[in-house]
Amino acid sequence: LRAMPLFADLSDDCMRWVCSQLTEVRLAPGDTLVREGDPISNFFILVDGEMSVFKRTDGALLPAGHHQGPAFFGEIPLLAQTHVFVTLRAVSPCRLGQLAEDAFRRLLAESPEFSKVIFRAMAERVAGMESFLRQREKMAALGKLAAGLAHELNNPAAAIARVVDRLRHVLDALYEAT
Repeated sequence: LRAMPLFADLSDDCMRWVCSQLTEVRLAPGDTLVREGDPISNFFILVDGEMSVFKRTDGALLPAGHHQGPAFFGEIPLLAQTHVFVTLRAVSPCRLGQLAEDAFRRLLAESPEFSKVIFRAMAERVAGMESFLRQREKMAALGKLAAGLAHELNNPAAAIARVVDRLRHVLDALYEAT
């Protein structure tokens, strides 16, 4: 853990306390750690492994990013006191440390170094999520525009097809008459 920027500047006593508060979690590939909409009560430290992040949009679960260990997550819903807004699923075998909410809040309050890293990461993640949502909105608008354009093009195309079909009948009638 000491190699992670999150814990690099913590005192030895603080680091020992953090380690005493962690619960180890192991996930196999495909296992889900948290689901979008679930309540959250833990901060997670991905020691090793890889996790995919998914966001539900228009009923479909879409990829929204990934975490490669060492990494951490869970700070946004804990601090905002909201439900989880993404689904986290193991891509490879994962080893995580789970820190209960009260221990996480205590560490935030007592360690300015820890707080600085958490709030910086939180700001980056919120900006990334906003960008992701803006892109999804743009793609949805583009899809609606394409559907409308296809509908508008389909009407003249259908009219032309009817005229060609009618012309074919007229030409057949002319050949038969001659």
